Formats: sequence, structure tokens, C-alpha cells
Amino acid sequence: MVRIVVGIDGSAPSLVAHEFVAGTTWPRPTTVRLVASHDVPMDWATHVPGGDWFAEVDGAARTELMRRMDALAEELRRVGMVPEVHLARGPAAIVLIDQAREWAADLIVVGNRGRGPRTSALLGSVSASVADHAPCPVLVVRQPRATRMLLAVDGSPSATAIPQVLRGWSGFRQLPVDVVSVAQPTPRADAGFVTAWATSEPAPAPLAVRNLAEHRDLATAVAGRMRAAGWDASASTRVGDPADEILRAAHDLGADLIVTGSRGLGDLQRLLVGSVAHEVLLRASQSVLVVRGHVAADIARRPVALAGSQRAPAG
Repeated sequence: MVRIVVGIDGSAPSLVAHEFVAGTTWPRPTTVRLVASHDVPMDWATHVPGGDWFAEVDGAARTELMRRMDALAEELRRVGMVPEVHLARGPAAIVLIDQAREWAADLIVVGNRGRGPRTSALLGSVSASVADHAPCPVLVVRQPRATRMLLAVDGSPSATAIPQVLRGWSGFRQLPVDVVSVAQPTPRADAGFVTAWATSEPAPAPLAVRNLAEHRDLATAVAGRMRAAGWDASASTRVGDPADEILRAAHDLGADLIVTGSRGLGDLQRLLVGSVAHEVLLRASQSVLVVRGHVAADIARRPVALAGSQRAPAG
């Protein structure tokens, strides 16, 4: 059984996320919970004249949103999935994360509004916030289909779990896979030394890559695991900034889906040193799957009824 939470807000990117889920083959049964947040300030009704107007607007908006979500649920039912709809009050990222945690979801799927890395870094984005804090893998969709995967590995537990995660999702099995691992160069300690008697600018510091063989072995091993599971997989190694090289590899190899692990940095550490997965997510033009949290469907979960659409209680 697979459980997927899909963020819906009526925008074009969220509809692309829904289209991706509906057009992908998943194991049977798969339950998809369409989740929308609704944050009209109803509490103002007790503080301003004519406050009942807020309640009327809120009620009308909720009714229209539920109508649209029921229509999207029907599309999922037609392709053999078990749909639910859930409407909750609060910031979208918090609502999605809470739903995934409470429901023990295997995957969160969201669209991306494409603010760009600079704006997103300053203002934040729902997709980046969800990917940073979710209890399970997060797929940020930018195209309604995927035809080729780039799998970025670095030896971390979340990246190591990627083949296990993908084996459980039928629709990803047909995609060719390029596995890449990126080694970071380090300046030589004795390079670029400048004295007071220097007559010219020092030469650029040569770069040393001490762990290149380890990255080559890692990429080869993961590609072998993917091939053993039935994928057409190749391996390669690059040297440079990890986020830069992952994005460059996706472009060079024609991948439209980047899969990477998340090391789970805390907020302060991420602010100070950054996160490769976060950086890739903000800058990529491709869809990005960030593997984090619990990474395997629990086959012992309680059964979910298969007949009809189910509506989860609104929060």
C-alpha cells in the first residue's frame, strides 16, 4: 500500500503535480490524499463592523475549493487510485507536513511556483519548506511527466535508500537512470603562498581530489543496485560544487527528474552552510525528488477501503 499526499491550491503548478500523480503507475492499492489549506481570517469577524461578511466569503471559498477538489479526486478514481480530499486551515507547508506525519504518508507531491532561487531564499517557498521538514520523501513537480532520472548519491543514509524507495513505485521503473556522485576539490595547503617580495599575482591554486575513487566506487555500486532491480542505469563521477555539478549533469544527460537525498540539516546549520538538496531544488528546472525521513511503505499498515472517494475530516 502506498500513501501519497498531494498539495492542491488551485494554481497551475499544483494541477501539474496532480497530473503527474494521475499519469504515473503506482502499486495497487495507492491512496492519494488531496490536501488544501484555507487561511481566511475568520477571527476578524468579532473585531470589525460587518464581520459576518468574512464568514460568508470563507464559506463560499471553501465550497468552491471542495468542488474543485472533488473533481480532481474523480480523475484519480478513474485511473484506479483511492482518492481522499482534506481541507485544513493554516499555512500550506505546515498543513502538508502535519498531514504527512499524521497519516504516515510515503510521499508528498507538490507543484512549484518558480519564484527563482533569490526570491525563494528571501521569502521562502512552500515546496522548499516541505522538502526541508517533511517526514517522508518529497517530489516537487515541474513537468507532468518524467522520461529520464538523474540519481545523485553522496553516501548519506537518505541517498543510499533511494534505490529501495524507487523499487516500490512502479511508474519509475521504466525510466533510464544516470547515477552521479560529485567529489569536491580542495586547495593544496602549499599553493598560493604570497610573500612581501612577490612581484606578480600568485598562480591559481592547484586542486586536489583525495576521494575521487570513493565517489567513483559509490556511483558504480548504486548503478549496479539499480540494474539488479531492472533499471537501465549508468554511473559517472564529477568534480566541483555538488549542486552545480548535479544541475549540470541533469542538463547534459537530458534528465527531467533529479533524485537526491537530504542530510537533514537543522534550520541554523542550513542557514550557515546550506544544503545541496535545498540548493538543487531552488535552482533546478527539472522535477526534484528529495528522499528524506522514513523511506519505505509499511505493508503492515491498517487497510484502506477501496470503494469510492473518501473525505478526510476538515481541520
